Amino acid sequence: MTDMIQIPSHAEIDVRRPDGSIETVIKAGSQLTEHNFAAMKAATKAAGRGELIAYRNITKSVAAPKPSAADIAEMDHIRHQNAVYRAAAGGENCDQIGGANDIDRTPANKEDY
Repeated sequence: MTDMIQIPSHAEIDVRRPDGSIETVIKAGSQLTEHNFAAMKAATKAAGRGELIAYRNITKSVAAPKPSAADIAEMDHIRHQNAVYRAAAGGENCDQIGGANDIDRTPANKEDY
């Protein structure tokens, strides 16, 4: 049995067109908020394209991603190295492994001069 998660799919917007017909428009790849909907409603009315009535954010179920063997091995290595660093530091919080972007290399913080 696989774990399923819900992810955003699209938004459906109900529009009353100037001729009185009601149409459902699909806005693919995005989810709406009250703020976005209010702005879209004002813009649609100003353009004379009708009136936005309501919106629904639709989600879909997909299988949760499973970590690869490489991901598991990397996390095991990081946990092991951080345990060694903590032991060497007498239990202080000193987890050292991070990405290259974790180090501030701006000229004001440069340490090699």
